[in-house]
Amino acid sequence: MKAPGNNILEFALSERALLVEGDAEFILLEAVYGKHSGSSLANDRVHVISVGGTRFKRYLDLAKSLKIRTAVVRDNDRNYAIHRDRDMAAEKSVSMSFRVSPKFKMLLEMAAARENRSLTNTLETLLFAYCDTHDIAEHPTLNKARRVKK
Repeated sequence: MKAPGNNILEFALSERALLVEGDAEFILLEAVYGKHSGSSLANDRVHVISVGGTRFKRYLDLAKSLKIRTAVVRDNDRNYAIHRDRDMAAEKSVSMSFRVSPKFKMLLEMAAARENRSLTNTLETLLFAYCDTHDIAEHPTLNKARRVKK
């Protein structure tokens, strides 16, 4: 049996974690975090874990089980979509891409980390709450299509 890597052990013992793809993000994150938060990773007890690629799923599954507040910081390579799509739930069948301001991105990442959610789930949750508050309903044909799938 293969022993788990130090990254998994460090992650499992942490309260808060930022997952990054590789060494470059790992090295740069301390400075970026300090600049945007006014604090340091050590002061905020945030562990940075380099997963060595885009295979975040096992870490996120563990985070959910152990209730570790976790955020994923990655660059924008196209290869990520290939790995992400393999793990994506069946009901998530529509892909979207859009540009946002750096402030929007930073706030979305912070909100997602606070709630231990993915960026997509955070946007969905906020949008659905907005729609409920303002009585915005799905188009009837979408409701019908959803009932058929179940």
